[in-house]
Amino acid sequence: MGAMSESVYIETSIFSFYHDQRAAPAVIAMRDWTRQWWDTQRPSYEVITSTAVLAELETGNLAHRDDALSMALRLPAMPIEDEIREIVEVYIKHQVMPTSSTIFGASTRCWGFMCRHWLRRWS
Repeated sequence: MGAMSESVYIETSIFSFYHDQRAAPAVIAMRDWTRQWWDTQRPSYEVITSTAVLAELETGNLAHRDDALSMALRLPAMPIEDEIREIVEVYIKHQVMPTSSTIFGASTRCWGFMCRHWLRRWS
């Protein structure tokens, strides 16, 4: 049996920046970096997303919403479990993320934060 590759959680901003067409230099840089990673590094990982990301993309109103959602739908989507909802509540309580976030938006940002810290080696 071959070695299992590392898993990387893909949150909403990756799908969004990949398709963003705004002309601001910062957006262009983020889009280019996102596309470069997606095209060159992604094949080295098992990439996953979550149902929270799908829900956030479905309710978005950006011009590239359909393209971003279509891209996200091609990945396996993990459900958001009660433990994640509890973590989100703690993050909001301690102002790690805005209190105006919906549970799905907050879950997505929470997942993105955790991904950078410990979910990268999820197996």
